[in-house]
Amino acid sequence: MALYGSDFNYSRTGLKLVTGAFNEINAFDAEETLPSDDLTFGLDKATEIIKQWMGRPNRFMPGIKVWRHTTDELSLSAKANYEIHSGSTDLDIEPPTHIISARRKDTDDNEVPLTAMLREEYEAISNKGQTATPTKYLYELHLDKGYFWLNMIPSDITDVIRLMYIEPTEDVAQTNTIDCPQELYRALRYQLASDLCPAYAPEMYEMMEAKAAQAMALAQSFYPENVKLFFQPGLVED
Repeated sequence: MALYGSDFNYSRTGLKLVTGAFNEINAFDAEETLPSDDLTFGLDKATEIIKQWMGRPNRFMPGIKVWRHTTDELSLSAKANYEIHSGSTDLDIEPPTHIISARRKDTDDNEVPLTAMLREEYEAISNKGQTATPTKYLYELHLDKGYFWLNMIPSDITDVIRLMYIEPTEDVAQTNTIDCPQELYRALRYQLASDLCPAYAPEMYEMMEAKAAQAMALAQSFYPENVKLFFQPGLVED
């Protein structure tokens, strides 16, 4: 039973985000319509921020991209290298920013996880043309394409590779809803305000930076890292 009604659809468009960020630094009157050049500048800055947030989990943004997690299946053929991008004949999707897991699935829906390789490991494979059951993969995101390599040519092309991955975040557009969950709106507004300060209100930079850091810390509490921790006595990091 809802205590105060059922309004849970709070959202922010690019225009509201940019207007709010400019208001935080008192760059324009609250009732003033943003000049088109300043609006475009703000939208570009917001897109730059959200694109930096979309990478793999790290100590700055651990686990915070869960709303962009999705799955797809890569059909196999008699080759070890595949392209993943819009229009690809291998897998026609926007190239993932990061592959979380890859699992080989047979026609009976049995799944076996593949092990991720580093580039050095892949290059060290002496016979890349060997035909057998793949056990490892390498994924790299280039400018506009993703490249997926198996450690060998699959012997059974009825298998598929089930990918769990992080989709790229959409650009911030004037009339579109921002591509992030509600709990990140405040962090994004203050980070954008901070980025606008050098050009519009340099005297407010430190204040906006502090508010951005505090808002991000609060947002992070929504996404605790699901990892096992251990302590090793005597381990000192230089």
